[in-house]
Amino acid sequence: MATLEINCQIKRKMWTRVVKILAFILINTLSFSPFALFSQNLYNTWLRGAIDIPVSPKLNTVIELQHRRQSSMNTSDFVGGNLLTSYRNWVHYSYSPSLKLSVSPFAFFRHNDIIHPTFESTDKTAKEFRFSLAVEMKEKMLNNFYFANRFASEYRILSNRNIDIIRFRNRVGVNYLLSSKVNLSLSNEFILNIHKLNDYPLFNQNRTVLSTELMALQDVKFEIGYIYLHRLINHLPLQFKEHNLFLHLSYSLGKTSL
Repeated sequence: MATLEINCQIKRKMWTRVVKILAFILINTLSFSPFALFSQNLYNTWLRGAIDIPVSPKLNTVIELQHRRQSSMNTSDFVGGNLLTSYRNWVHYSYSPSLKLSVSPFAFFRHNDIIHPTFESTDKTAKEFRFSLAVEMKEKMLNNFYFANRFASEYRILSNRNIDIIRFRNRVGVNYLLSSKVNLSLSNEFILNIHKLNDYPLFNQNRTVLSTELMALQDVKFEIGYIYLHRLINHLPLQFKEHNLFLHLSYSLGKTSL
């Protein structure tokens, strides 16, 4: 009886933790609204493909290609114009099943101006080189429920800016493993500028993500989802609220799992 009571208490604590995390994400999604003089809705599509190359049981490297499309002015067509194209490589080290360390020694981005009627675009295209470090923790809370937390730092060099940008980003979420081939996730991520705050506001983005990850084949998986994003433009008093649909496709040269 004592063991049963202890197990019930542990489950109640875990469910309370799950509810708190979900409430945190919901509150941020509904109430987060940084100061801006103007606000506009955008509709985008994010596409990403990746090749996962295992080096050892704990070490792997990933090559990513990404393309983003944006809605044309005063429309919600999701694919009206170019927004971003990028190449990035990652090196991941799985220290344990619950801890992963990552470094991106090189990434190249080509940014197009966001299409909006409020302000006239000033930069047609911007090139960016980015270097990143990240640590991700994952903890099992209940049967098939996992808590995930990822912190990353980024150093950004942009061709259309006189100074470089350093950002911190932190993502908190809950994963539910529906089966060995289907994973559901809900998360919230803050992205903050922490360098040259006289030139850039502290707040940069807030992302709320709902997604489903599917294992199509033993070496192929894809993730589809929706991102509700608040973005504050660095050089304009303008806030964007983005509705982003995304598709991520990943191919592994070795055995993979969710």
